[in-house]
Amino acid sequence: MFVSPLYEASLVENTPPGPLLATVTATDRDEGVNSEIVYSAPGQSLVSVNATSGEVWLTTPPDYEQGPVVNIQVRRVWVLCNLTMLNFC
Repeated sequence: MFVSPLYEASLVENTPPGPLLATVTATDRDEGVNSEIVYSAPGQSLVSVNATSGEVWLTTPPDYEQGPVVNIQVRRVWVLCNLTMLNFC
């Protein structure tokens, strides 16, 4: 579950790639490796998401001719097994 249901960032037109827009955070009630979460933003060309930290970075300047608001969906995925234990999963 994400800690916040909505994360918001404001940018001016022609913002160059690079700024950190937000850091998303999710939690899992499990413990140990079962509580590990990986973040992603599939199909998003506007941003890049750090899989482990949840940092969302701008990779492409927003096109305000398409509208003043851009919605980006970030997903969290539970890690089902530790890669070092792949043979046991």
